[in-house]
Amino acid sequence: MTIFTYVGPQTGGAALDNVRTSTVFAGTGANTLTLNSTHDIILATTTGGAGNIQLPNPALAVNLNHFWTVVDTGGVFEATPITLLRFAAEQIRGVAASYELRTNFGMWTFWNDGVNWWFIA
Repeated sequence: MTIFTYVGPQTGGAALDNVRTSTVFAGTGANTLTLNSTHDIILATTTGGAGNIQLPNPALAVNLNHFWTVVDTGGVFEATPITLLRFAAEQIRGVAASYELRTNFGMWTFWNDGVNWWFIA
């Protein structure tokens, strides 16, 4: 896993805003990325095999109203998906089960309401 910084649009010359942290994640079967509030954008490829993303506890204040985005940069999620693993008994999109991301070159943005997980894009 490699961490790098994405710098958003510049305003007023040298001033920077929208600095976001991105994570490059390569799924290799048993590989699991555990999300936390320092992650924003996850650039993922599963060319080496399916992987997992462990969702954090939605009840923790640091995770409330935080948005995470997962992008399939390898274009192979249909064959080797990323599975979003629930923290405990919460729901993902209204279903009490883990959720597979299965669209080639797909992008998913999700957040939690303190209880459950919801996709917004």
